[in-house]
Amino acid sequence: MTANGSGNAGSGFVRSFFRKTYRRIALIVWIILPAPLFSQSPPSNETILREKLLAPVLEEVVLRVPARGKVAFQTKIKAGLAEWLVRNLSDSCLSRNYLVYSPPPQDSGKVYRVELSDVNIKLIYRARGGRLGIWGGGWERRINMSLHLAITKPDGQMLVSRNVAGTWQDRIQSKDISQIENPNLPFTVGTKSDSRFIKRWLEPVLVTGATATVVYLFFSLRSDR
Repeated sequence: MTANGSGNAGSGFVRSFFRKTYRRIALIVWIILPAPLFSQSPPSNETILREKLLAPVLEEVVLRVPARGKVAFQTKIKAGLAEWLVRNLSDSCLSRNYLVYSPPPQDSGKVYRVELSDVNIKLIYRARGGRLGIWGGGWERRINMSLHLAITKPDGQMLVSRNVAGTWQDRIQSKDISQIENPNLPFTVGTKSDSRFIKRWLEPVLVTGATATVVYLFFSLRSDR
């Protein structure tokens, strides 16, 4: 009985030791690693603009224009962005069997006019701390987008006149920026903004605290041996 009791106590001590060691090692790894090693690739800025800005426009077109109807897109914005908007909307309408004109034909008696104006896209990457506010926290991506949409019947009756707006916010890593931007589309290129509070005050405090925690756990592991 004594031998069994001693054996059980010894095995219990070993399990307890390894359990504590595993938890401490996991905590050290969690503190040191900058971010998850495996993460899903974030959507590109262009994809987000399609989903949040163009999709509502297309919904209005499908709702207001009869099937296989004639549609003409007009824009009052700068060339590069205008071409991108018209191309994407035209592709979507053609895939739904609409007859698309750009610019509108001279004989526009049966053409629905879709006018896009006042487009505003603001794309900012704000520096963020990682775990505990330090080490590779990456960036907070925020996109604010809006435009004015007007749809007019062939007889001149206005069917829609409203603002379309959307927002997007997520976290990305520095390595993702080159993949989510398209240099050929300047409006998909964001502006970086550093957080002064994190860099000047929070980061030094957390670095010191994290370093002290790692040192404590290291010597705690040694003492358990």
